[in-house]
Amino acid sequence: MPASGRTWTNPRTGAWITWLPDGEDGVIERVIKPRTGKADRHVHLDYVERFEVLAGTATLEVDGREVTAGPGETVELPRGTGHRNPYNVTNSDLRLRHRASPSSAFVEAFVSSLGEHMANDTVNEQGEFSDLQLFVVLHGTRAQSFRTGIPVALQKPVIAVGAWIGRLRGLRPSYD
Repeated sequence: MPASGRTWTNPRTGAWITWLPDGEDGVIERVIKPRTGKADRHVHLDYVERFEVLAGTATLEVDGREVTAGPGETVELPRGTGHRNPYNVTNSDLRLRHRASPSSAFVEAFVSSLGEHMANDTVNEQGEFSDLQLFVVLHGTRAQSFRTGIPVALQKPVIAVGAWIGRLRGLRPSYD
C-alpha cells in the first residue's frame, strides 16, 4: 500500500496525485490537466465511488449520460453503476477528491501504478496508464471492475492474457 500522503507528479505536465486513505476508504486528491483524464467506461462491482470537485469543472458519464460538476459539488456512484471517471474538457486545471468505499487491493494497486507511471511520464495523452498495466492490476488483485458494454465472461480471459503479456513486459500490479 502506498504511504499515506504520498504524492506523485508528472514532470512533463505537472499533473499530480496524492494518496490520502481515510479509515476503510481509499482516497486520492488529483489534478487533471486541461483536456485530459478521459478513460474508458467501466463499472465497479465491489465498491462505491465518490468524486468531490475542489476546483475547476469535472465532466463524467453516468449510465450513458453526461454530467458536469463544479467546486463544492459531489457525484456518488453506487456499486454496479456504469460510468467514465471525471475528466477535464476545459482549459483550466481540475482538482478533485476521489473516494473508493471500501478500499481494496485493487484501489491501492491502481493508485500505486498510476502514480508510478505519472512520475516516470509513461502515461498516455490523457494522463492514464496503458491497458496492459490495467490488466496486470485487475488480474493481480482479482478486481471486480470491468468495461461496460462487453460481457464480463468475455473480459475475464482477455484480462488474464493481457496481464500475462504485461508481466512479461515488466509491469507489476503495484509499485509500493
